[in-house]
Amino acid sequence: MEDYKVGDITPNGFEVVSVRYKPEYKMRKRVRIICDYIWCRNEKLDYKGVMGYYYFDSGYNWVETDDGKQLLLKEYEFEFVD
Repeated sequence: MEDYKVGDITPNGFEVVSVRYKPEYKMRKRVRIICDYIWCRNEKLDYKGVMGYYYFDSGYNWVETDDGKQLLLKEYEFEFVD
């Protein structure tokens, strides 16, 4: 495994956001939400077309929209964009 530093782009397109200790990294990749509605705390939210980042950190993953909203989404609810 290659050692990465903050700002590096991995071969699969993820950007390294932070390094805790090698090889544990927090990474992100640009996404667009494609589902019609998301249920969040029993509230129906319309986020279709909203851009954000998919974060992966220590086995946890989530999507953070450009306006700072953190969402737990299934893989079919968003798509990766370049």
